Amino acid sequence: MDVFCIERETLFDNPTVKTLENPEAHSVHCLIDVPSCINSGYEILGDPAQEGDPYFRAYRFDDESNDQVVEYAKNVGVCTDCYGDGSIVKGLRATVRGVVTDLGDENTPPTIKTSFVGASEVGCNKDTFGIGSEVCFEGNVMDVFCIERETLFDNPTVKTLENPEVHSVHCLIDVESCINSGYEILGDPAQEGDPYFRAYRFDDESNEEFVEYAKTVGVCTDCYGEGTIEKGLRATVRGVVTDLGDESTPPTIKTSFIGSSDIGCGGSTFGVGSKVCIEGNVMDIFCINRETLFDNPTVKTLENPEVHSVHCLIDVESCIDSGYEMLADPTEEGGLYSRAYRFDDEGNEKVVEYAKTVGVCTDCYGNGTIDKGLRITVEGVVTDVGDESTPPTIQTTFIGSSDIGCEESDVGVSVAPPNQITGSGKNLVQLYLIHGGLMLAGWGLLLPSGAIIAKLMKHRPDGWWFKVHRGFQMLGLTLAIAAFVIAVRNFNSTTNHAKIGIVVMALGISQPFNALIRPHNPEAGEEKTTGRKVWELLHRGVGWVAICLAAVTIVMGTVLLPFPDQQTTYQIVYGVVVFLLLVLTGFCMKDKNSA
Repeated sequence: MDVFCIERETLFDNPTVKTLENPEAHSVHCLIDVPSCINSGYEILGDPAQEGDPYFRAYRFDDESNDQVVEYAKNVGVCTDCYGDGSIVKGLRATVRGVVTDLGDENTPPTIKTSFVGASEVGCNKDTFGIGSEVCFEGNVMDVFCIERETLFDNPTVKTLENPEVHSVHCLIDVESCINSGYEILGDPAQEGDPYFRAYRFDDESNEEFVEYAKTVGVCTDCYGEGTIEKGLRATVRGVVTDLGDESTPPTIKTSFIGSSDIGCGGSTFGVGSKVCIEGNVMDIFCINRETLFDNPTVKTLENPEVHSVHCLIDVESCIDSGYEMLADPTEEGGLYSRAYRFDDEGNEKVVEYAKTVGVCTDCYGNGTIDKGLRITVEGVVTDVGDESTPPTIQTTFIGSSDIGCEESDVGVSVAPPNQITGSGKNLVQLYLIHGGLMLAGWGLLLPSGAIIAKLMKHRPDGWWFKVHRGFQMLGLTLAIAAFVIAVRNFNSTTNHAKIGIVVMALGISQPFNALIRPHNPEAGEEKTTGRKVWELLHRGVGWVAICLAAVTIVMGTVLLPFPDQQTTYQIVYGVVVFLLLVLTGFCMKDKNSA
């Protein structure tokens, strides 16, 4: 029913009929042709609890789901904008499946995001097979071309449904006749000697997903080169039935997952394609890798994630750009939280959007109340199993309040990642210290020392100053480049420290190159050329600007270290370095004056 007719309390196309008494009299024409009805959105009504009672407003559709309702109605109904194949004139009933996105209030029913809108005959009994039924199947995949020709195209003496295991991956996904015909998954013989049977046909999008999967695991002309399967490609597929087929065509499915046959449909084996549900804290990978909270450096990330602010979680670029993970609660009191699942890129965007809705932060929408410790419920499908230092990655199908939990989830909590990771994926703290140490030695000590010697020690004979200057600069720049590589490979580049650091390194790396093209120094008694004077000003100017910017960058870097004692240590060390530079300057000036 459209919300317009619900709120006006009578049917727009039949004003004498009360909307919640006889919705079956509402025409499909009014439902999806009349702008007032379409623009108001739709709800699905629950049948009366007993005879004589009114229908009740069960769920409201979100915007995307409203579009699905209109599209479904155009397929099955009779109306001006309908596609002409439908027969329903009045009282459109449907089966819908979806996820609650808003609980509503006393005047508005809960809102849902639908995953399926279809015929009312499908119903909600999961044991009933029909359009919208969720299926999982493991078996051989075969192209329709070879099924219909009854023998394998690459082995014409073999009947397709007798020995599909000898069908080459090359023929399956390199040969145009096979690709263009689409694919089906076959069921194993019921008993020895029986043929394989045609279980499900893939829709167009699923055919493309299968080809992509086959290129990854198979051996063929267009394959990616990492696969090992030459013949008899088997797969596990999960999906939703979109067409029931007929006596000559199996049901068609839209797949939500295509993966290894080793996964199967038992539900107890954890792997790619496993459905998971978890409730817990969300944490950005940046704070996981640095081991302390960026907004509270005295707190270790996996000890107290509940004090991490939503502001830091989704306002700070370093946190956002790093992506997010779900943490599992400690298994015993005093234990560490573990890294359960990592979100894929789309999941990261969903986390940010949800956090903006319920949280308090600069970019939040203003209706939220959560300041710290964002907990959520997540359902999804595993797309990568991870390793000993990285948790499994999931593609999320739902993100919502932690109050929802997983007890009532269709996914349940029947599978869990095999590794409980309680440490950072890479030891960023150690990398910070190495990076900082190299930069202190390079830009903090050696490069400024070389510049001071070039400025104050030219009175020494035989070009001594130049030899020392060149040696200091080469060694200092080498250390700085090593530190820069560490930063580029492991750190976030959006902080002011990083941005200024990139400028400093660009200036520093340019120096040896402009030294190679310096104009010739004049002989004794000759005057410097204009080119030589310009080059000297440029070389000196760039060098001293880089050194001054480096000093600022080093100071900024010391306050970014995760632990306060580390910050203090590095600040003291840099203070000692500055003191040494002052001593060197004093010595050089004294030596120059005494020459």
